[in-house]
Amino acid sequence: MRVVWTSLAAAWALLLLFVGSRPGESLPESRLLSLPGADKVLHALAYGVLGALVARASAVRAPRRALLFGALAGLCWGMLDEWVQGQVPGRTRSWADLLFDTAGAAFGGFLGRSRPRTPSVTMPGPHPQGEGP
Repeated sequence: MRVVWTSLAAAWALLLLFVGSRPGESLPESRLLSLPGADKVLHALAYGVLGALVARASAVRAPRRALLFGALAGLCWGMLDEWVQGQVPGRTRSWADLLFDTAGAAFGGFLGRSRPRTPSVTMPGPHPQGEGP
């Protein structure tokens, strides 16, 4: 199951990098995006998904560190994304975006940190003290 979560996290991270590398004029116009702080909310949500996926993938082997891994993934990937955006025409680097990337990833890591549960299997037959079902 870890491979599935890791693959989803990698695919999401690549999608974030792809969107971040688009030139400014190719980004969609929206009234919603013109609201104050809307882009920061989008950063937090997008990186929240990344943090949750990374935390879920790491919760299989290191449940106590899953939140940390989710937050670190957001910080590192956000730094890469902001660097890339600084190279793209019509885009700029932003410390505030990086802050919201990291905060969103940490919150997503918090939500995704629970250890995956394995279904319990009950075997038919006599119970330990000889009682029936």
